[in-house]
Amino acid sequence: MRKHCWLTAKAQRTPRASNFSWALGLSAVKGWGWAVLLLLALLGQSGCGAGTEAALRLENPTLSRTQFNQGGGQVEVTVQVIPEEGALITEVRALFVREADGQTQQVIMTPAAGTENTYVASFVFPPNPTGRRQGYRVYIEAVDGQGLVRRLSAGRVVIGTAAAPPTVTALATPTELTLTGGRVTVQATVISPDNVPIRSVVVFPSGPGLPPGNVVPLSLVGGNTYETLDPILLPPNGTLEDQVYTLLVQVTDTADQQATTTLTVTVHGAGTDQPPGPPLL
Repeated sequence: MRKHCWLTAKAQRTPRASNFSWALGLSAVKGWGWAVLLLLALLGQSGCGAGTEAALRLENPTLSRTQFNQGGGQVEVTVQVIPEEGALITEVRALFVREADGQTQQVIMTPAAGTENTYVASFVFPPNPTGRRQGYRVYIEAVDGQGLVRRLSAGRVVIGTAAAPPTVTALATPTELTLTGGRVTVQATVISPDNVPIRSVVVFPSGPGLPPGNVVPLSLVGGNTYETLDPILLPPNGTLEDQVYTLLVQVTDTADQQATTTLTVTVHGAGTDQPPGPPLL
């Protein structure tokens, strides 16, 4: 309650009137009591008995994100703070309350550049080490020049549990080449159980005559299927023995989870049986 309401507060603490208090009141009216009644009326008109909230309006609270995966992440909070006539804004703050235990963290909000009455703050939610979803309630508080507070809910943020990693199965065509070497294509089927987006699917070919660190991308051709649009070229085998090439297929999702599978392709040597050639038309 505001400081100028002390008379009202005192009156509220007065016990039930007795005969004596009635007599005292009548005496006051006959004398200087009229001045007291006039003063009380003026105090009532000036806002005596008003609420204990700040004379500030909070509008349009927003959260840049309301869901994160297990790793957490950063959210931006914005709000408009509109002071009533004569009121001052001394502080605006955002409160982040963890639902599981009520633990609260506070961040001071600052005026947003190039806007009027808009305040902004950023907060980084920590990773969720539990096996269940973790919720946070977000509140915004504004404090006026008298130290009174106005509070508004800005919403709820949920930190998820660990997403399942992707899976991959792949096929190389062909799996055997004659001693002249040749072209090989790779097709992969990628599944993301929790629908985490796939960032990349690549093949790392390795073996005799191939440059180290060679990477061949696969492109999405439909559904969950990825293919090499440019075939992998394996060099001729100038030896008598077979040469085996390894094709490591690697999938990475946007949560940096990976899945791999390994394929092999044989380029036969001059001293070994050669695979059959293409059929004659």
